[in-house]
Parts: sequence; structure tokens; C-alpha cells
Amino acid sequence: MSAFAGNVLRAGAGILGSTLLGLAIQVAIARGLGVEAFGLYGFGLAYVALWQVVMDGGSGVLATREARGSRAGSLEALIAVKPALLAAGYAGLLAVAWAAGLGPAARRVVAVLGVQAAGLATLTFAASIFRGHEEFGTESLHLIAQRVLFGLFVGAVLLTGRGVLWVSAAGAVSYVAVSLVAVALVARRHGVRIRFHAISVRAHRRALARALGPLMLADGLAQVQMRSAQLILSARTGLAEVAVYSVARRLVEGFNLLPSTFAMTLFPRLIAAWRESPERLPGRLRIGLRFAGTLAAAVLVGGVLWGNEATVALFGAPYAAAGPVLRVLAGDLAITTIDAVLVLALIAVGRERAYAVALAFAAAVNVTANLALTPRLGAYGSAWAAVAGDATLLAGCLLALRRLITGFLPVREWAVLGAGGALAFGALLAVKQASVAAAASLTVAALLVGFETMSPLGFRDVLVLRTGAAGAFDRAEV
Repeated sequence: MSAFAGNVLRAGAGILGSTLLGLAIQVAIARGLGVEAFGLYGFGLAYVALWQVVMDGGSGVLATREARGSRAGSLEALIAVKPALLAAGYAGLLAVAWAAGLGPAARRVVAVLGVQAAGLATLTFAASIFRGHEEFGTESLHLIAQRVLFGLFVGAVLLTGRGVLWVSAAGAVSYVAVSLVAVALVARRHGVRIRFHAISVRAHRRALARALGPLMLADGLAQVQMRSAQLILSARTGLAEVAVYSVARRLVEGFNLLPSTFAMTLFPRLIAAWRESPERLPGRLRIGLRFAGTLAAAVLVGGVLWGNEATVALFGAPYAAAGPVLRVLAGDLAITTIDAVLVLALIAVGRERAYAVALAFAAAVNVTANLALTPRLGAYGSAWAAVAGDATLLAGCLLALRRLITGFLPVREWAVLGAGGALAFGALLAVKQASVAAAASLTVAALLVGFETMSPLGFRDVLVLRTGAAGAFDRAEV
């Protein structure tokens, strides 16, 4: 098995495990809390995520890039400013929540979820260093450990009849505990000293400001694009619509971990190609986009075909209205699967500003569409707003990359995927009218066969540790 295929296997195992655990936990929370309380929980998560941008400070992706370049001084400078970023983000979210006039229950939930956000930001930073050293198995273990702790705490909370505040506390404790373990391991394994090092900050302050500024702006715009729907829905339609959208969004975000992790697995190799031999970058990017495109086709066909049934089966009849929302967001997930690779390609070649500009347009489209559609369509309108925003980001990333790199788009393979996906969807939809059970079985078979046929790295090659399809990455010098 190639080194790249091994990385995908290790990262994918952790992502699959954490995704399944996370999905099970969210189902339990949604069912245990009820629609209104889950709406409050979803609102709190969306609000806190905006402030996590400050806590992250753009340092996650930069840590991966600097770890790959063995720039310990830059890492120490990032570590030195991290506590200030965490404190500023937490203080800001509390102050704005009070100034905005949130009710006492909402303020308490936000305060606890702010601690969770700080733990997540710290864990993300440590995981980014692991990624820079291609230690994807270590990252996977931490992800699964957090989910297991969270699940145990949530189970205890729900069994004792506690409410949304205690569920929030369960998330906060699990993230903080695992993040501390991850930071300690980074320090021991890679010799990165966890301290405030004024000399490193002074030496690297200009470089950090140039890189962190656009990345923080980009993260902020990304969170606005992803989370503004819940905030707008809470103001215009109420917490029930927030719950409906949150159920569908949480499902999509869980499945989005796989393409995102694949992109992060590819990221260090894109960096290496750009720094060492730029002529190899188009081949590596093209193969990555083929893999992402195959994933996108699979989630689009499966999500649109079975979105209604999956929502009711998982979350129950009270969340049936989330089914149509999930079907639209499946299309959004297909777009963001491609976006994940393109965004990291832009960062790998140092085009953070182009990424920020593209995100600014995407966020503007998303917010505008939400304001226009949610009064009449509620959560369903928010789903279409997400599609419009992410499609704008896709167009912006493609435009920025085509100005710098040529020959990276797998146009022919994507055309075949599109035609094959449309034919498969039509055939499966026809079968579904006659027999739901037969259509479900054929959907699984069609997606497996289609992925194995079209992807440069198929399921079979990963599961049996073969090099066959993974050799496509090697031939592209990935």
C-alpha cells in the first residue's frame, strides 16, 4: 500500500469512527431534549462557533504548514499567542450575548458552550501539528476518544433527566480533557515547548500577522456562511425551525468529515509539491479532485434519494420536516466536498487572500439568500441559501487557482461521473416506486460499485491494503 493510501486509511478510520459516534450522540440528544430544547442547543452551537474563529485565530491550518516546514520558531510563536486568542474569544462571546439581550437560559448555555469551543480550538491546533507530520493515526485516536467521553457523559445526563445545560457541559468537559492530552503529546513527541516565548513572537510577528490575518478573516466568513442560518432562523421563525435545520446540518457536517479529512491528508503533499517541484502540483491536485468528485456524486445520489427516510428513521417523526432540508443539503455537501480540496490547495500555494475574497462573496450570497428566503420557506430556504453560498465559493476558488495553475481539473472524469450519477438516480428512483427495500439494497450496491469504478482510491484497495487504485496517486507523484 502506498504511503498516501496508508494515510487515508488511518485518517479515514478515525473519521469514520468519530462520525458514527458523533451521529449517534446527536440522535440521542435530539430525541432526549425535544424540538424546542434542541433548537436552543443548535442556536448556542451556531453562536459560539462564530467566536471560535477568534479562538482559532487562523492558527490551525498555519500550524500544519509550518510543522511541514520544520519551523519550530513559528510554532512556538503560535503557541505563545494561543491563550490570548482563547481569552479574547470567550470574553467576546459573553459580552455580546449580554449586550444582545439573550435570555438567562440562552446565556448560560452559551457560557458553557464557550468552554467547549475553547477546548475544540485547542484540540484543532494540536491535531494540525500532527497532520503536518502526517501522524493521522494519532489525530484519529484523539477524535474517537473525545466522542467516547462525550457519549458517556451525554448518556449519564439524559438518563438522569438533565436538560440542555448539562448536555452542553458534557461537550465542554470532553473537549477540554482530550485537548490537554493532545497538547501534552505534541510537546513530548515533537519538542514543541508549551510556553509564552516573547523572542519567537517578536521574531515572527510580521509573518504571523500576514498569514493569520487572512486566515482568521476566512475562518470568520466560513463560520458566517455555515452558522448564520441558525441565527437568522431563531430571530425570524423561532427555535423549532432552528431545530429542523440543525438536525439536517449536523448530519451533513458529520458526513463532511470524510472529504475534509481526505483534503487534510492531501494538504501536506500539496505543500511539498509547491515548495519542492511546482510542476508536480497539477497532477496531485487533479487526482485529489477526482477522488473528491466521486465522493460528491455518491452523497448527492444517496442523500437526495433517501434524505426523508433517513431523517425520520434516525431522529423520529417530530423532525420529519428536516427531510426535505437534508435532501437540499446533500447537494450542498457535494459542493463542499470539492471545495475542501480547492480551499486547501489555495492555502498550500500561499493564496490565503484569494481564499478570503472568495469566502467574502460566498458569505454575502449566503446571508442575503437567508434573509430573503427564510421568512417564507424557513429551514428549507436556509438550505438553498447554503447551496448558493458554497457554489459561489467553488466558482471563486476555481477562478483563483486557474490563474496560477493549469491542467488540474479532471473535466472528463467529472463529466462521466455526472452522467453516470444521473442515470443511477433515475433508475433507483423508478425502482423505489415499486419496492423501497429493493431500491435501498440497489442504492448501496450502486454507490459501492460506482465509487470503486471511478475513484482513483477505491474501498477495496483501502480495506484489503492493496496498491491497485492507490497506484494512481503514486503515478501522479502524490
